[in-house]
Amino acid sequence: MADRRRRFIGLRDLIHDNVRQGLSAGITALGDLVKPAKQLIEDEPIITLQCGKVVMENTPRKMRTELWLSSLHRKGVGVAVAAKYEDMLMHKSVTDEAASDIEKDLARTFPSMRRFASQEGQEALRRVLLAYAAYDPEVGYCQGMNFVAGLLLMYLPERHAFGGLVVMMQDRGLRKYYSTDMSLLQTHLWQLGRLMPQKLCAHLEACGVLPLLYGASWLMTCFSADFPASFSARPAQAL
Repeated sequence: MADRRRRFIGLRDLIHDNVRQGLSAGITALGDLVKPAKQLIEDEPIITLQCGKVVMENTPRKMRTELWLSSLHRKGVGVAVAAKYEDMLMHKSVTDEAASDIEKDLARTFPSMRRFASQEGQEALRRVLLAYAAYDPEVGYCQGMNFVAGLLLMYLPERHAFGGLVVMMQDRGLRKYYSTDMSLLQTHLWQLGRLMPQKLCAHLEACGVLPLLYGASWLMTCFSADFPASFSARPAQAL
């Protein structure tokens, strides 16, 4: 118990140090920085948090928010882009097709969660997706991005959710899943089939169950469309 407490305190101090370093580099919006995403009764108060090789169980939910914010500071681009969030919404336009597709997917995003069933939640999701479509007109919007943005909004303030989406798409390469030919997605689906036990893979394929039928949703939504948020937040955190 004492060892776990020491590890928890060490992880907390690491996160706080990263936040302070980011502030000293010129981040002045401290109030917005530490303000957590609105928490609802449906949100789990205790989570499993992983930082590098350290896995902490029974961790307060707010620690994930602080860890993700500190990651945005270390990468730099996340904080810089978050500062441009309002400008993207006010001065950048998106195609009618992208705006229409975003509108269609709002009600389909985590439909069982009250956060996104509410007008407030859907408006926040709409703004983040429109801002990204304006930021990256080559990709614009593609189905699946709504779940990634929604997952980020569960833990981050709105502008930082946008910054996190940019980091995941641009810095971590997730945007290649949504390219016109989806070549990276096809490659990773093939790799998924090879990683599975071969007897299981052969049996599934003999039944017509190809990796495309289940793996595409896993990868394009960071597992969030098919698994509980408490699970999908962990691969998102690894990214």
